[in-house]
Amino acid sequence: MCINAIRPSAGLDKKSLLTAMESATSMVLHAAIYTNFAHSEVGNLIRRKLLDGSLHRLDIIELQPDLYWRDEFVAILRPNMTKDEVILMFAESKRWSEALSFDFPKQVNQVLTQALPLQPIMLIGDCLFVGQYAHSRLVSAQGLWLQIECSLMGLQPGELQSWYQQGLPAEVSGDWQQVISRYVDECRQAAQFSSATTPSTSKY
Repeated sequence: MCINAIRPSAGLDKKSLLTAMESATSMVLHAAIYTNFAHSEVGNLIRRKLLDGSLHRLDIIELQPDLYWRDEFVAILRPNMTKDEVILMFAESKRWSEALSFDFPKQVNQVLTQALPLQPIMLIGDCLFVGQYAHSRLVSAQGLWLQIECSLMGLQPGELQSWYQQGLPAEVSGDWQQVISRYVDECRQAAQFSSATTPSTSKY
């Protein structure tokens, strides 16, 4: 393992995220809610890259919480807000991703899911960003985040995105490659747990 391949940060390092996004041609967002992106440098950069064609594919895994666990997850996601306020944020987040999907139908794939969220994950080109959800008064953006440069961990350039788009190989060799494959598998399985094919019990 390259010592520089994994970089921890106290909170999501937005500068590093923007840097990774600048050079990425494919991205997968699996972070439950995207209101922080909608009106920020991140959202502006995504739209600019879609407009100029440098972002070929954007997959947004959009959460529609199941009533069985919705209230608990809402309290985890935004502990200092009311349930109704967070539900409005889900609606705003959905409008943002729907607008991107409508404006750029050939590049943006919006997937609605009711899979239980386990951790926020973003596959940005060859770079993996992963945080954690917790029962805490602090939100996930303030917790521990890891930035993993997958091309320095044994993956070939483009392989991270290929694993998501085409599926994981039957056998993944190497301990660190297996570590990375678990994050990709989480994204793939959440995307396949589509609320479009599951009776929805969530209500906005």
